[in-house]
Amino acid sequence: MSATMPSPASGRCARGRLGTCFLGTRMLRTLLAAGVVVAVTLILIGAVETCFYCLNHGHQQDIVMEGDILKRNFFMRNDALGYKPQPSMRVSSIRKANGATIYSAVYTTDAHGRRLTPQPRLSEPPKRFALFFGCSYTFGEGLNDNETLPLFFSRSAPLYRAYNYGLSGYGPQQMLEHLKRQAMAEEISEQHGIGVYTFMDHHVKRVIGAMRSYSLWADIMPYYYLNGQNSLIRNGCFKTGRPVLNRLYWLLNKSQVVQYFNLDLPRINENHFKLTARILEESAVLFNKKFPGSQLYILFYPGSRWSTRIKPYLERAGIKSIDYSQLFDPQQPEYHIAGDIHPSPQALSVLAEKLSADIAFFPKSK
Repeated sequence: MSATMPSPASGRCARGRLGTCFLGTRMLRTLLAAGVVVAVTLILIGAVETCFYCLNHGHQQDIVMEGDILKRNFFMRNDALGYKPQPSMRVSSIRKANGATIYSAVYTTDAHGRRLTPQPRLSEPPKRFALFFGCSYTFGEGLNDNETLPLFFSRSAPLYRAYNYGLSGYGPQQMLEHLKRQAMAEEISEQHGIGVYTFMDHHVKRVIGAMRSYSLWADIMPYYYLNGQNSLIRNGCFKTGRPVLNRLYWLLNKSQVVQYFNLDLPRINENHFKLTARILEESAVLFNKKFPGSQLYILFYPGSRWSTRIKPYLERAGIKSIDYSQLFDPQQPEYHIAGDIHPSPQALSVLAEKLSADIAFFPKSK
C-alpha cells in the first residue's frame, strides 16, 4: 500500500495553527507579566501608604474646634467671595489640641458681615476711614474683637475709623471682589481714607488654588487667570473653572506620603507672582475709583520672603507698599498664639503702631 502524502495546503494550515498558538501564548505571558507588575506595584504603594498613614496619625495632634461658630453656620456661601461671615452675629470659637485649649475667642459681626471693630470713645467722630483687607491675620482668628489689627490701628490713629473686611482663608481675590461691589461705598461713613491689604506669602497659593489649599477649603474661592492680552479674567471658582486639574489635586492630596512631607503643587514660579500682583493692581484701580483722594497700601507681614518678588510689579504699577517683612520674627513666642501660627495681640499691636506712624502724613490735603 502506498502512504498518503499530506497536501501543501494542509501543511500551511498546520503551520498557521502553530504560529497562532505561539503568538497567543506569548501575548498571554506578556499580559500575565504586566498583571504581576501592576499587582506588585499596587501592593508596594499600599504598603508605603500604610506606613505613612501610621506615621501621620502617630504624630498628629487631636485638634478639636468647639464653640458655636460651626453650629450657627457663621460662614455662609457667597457667589462673589466664595464665602463670607453671617451679618449681625456673635459666636464663640474654641480651639483645642489634645484636650488643651489653644485659644477661646468671641467673634462679632456688624450688619454688613464685617468683623466688628469697637471704636474708642472720642470727643468727635473720626473723619477718615481705614479699610482692612486680608485673611485670618486681618480678621483676628483666635482673638477677641478688641485684639485685632484694625482695633489696634484705630487706637493708634484715632482720626481713622477702622473697618475689618478680612476673613480666615481669604486671598487678594476677595479684596478685589469686595471692591467690585457697587454697595461697598455705601457701607463706609467717611469719604476719604486708606485701604490696607495685609499680605503673607501663602496668599500666592490661594491666588492660584494650589493643591493643598484647594483640597482643604479654597475650592469655592474666586478663580482668576491672565489671558494672552494680560487681562485679568475670572472663571467662576476653582471648583467649576478647572475640573480636570481639580480631580488630580484631589487624588494626590489623599496620599499619606504627600501629607507627611507636606508636598504641594504647583511649584511657585514668576507667573504666579505676576498674577498675584495683577490682582492687587486691579484692586488699587477700583479702590481709587470708588474712593477718590484715598490710598490703598499693600502691607507685607513680618517674615514674608516673597515681598521682593511682588514689590517690583507693584512699583511699576504705581501701587504703594509697606514692607514690614523684617519688622519682627513671627516665629518668636511673643508674636504668635501659643500652639498656633496666628498673630498674638502683641504682634498686631506692634504692627498697628508702626503702620499708624508711617502713614500719619496721609492725607495732608484733607
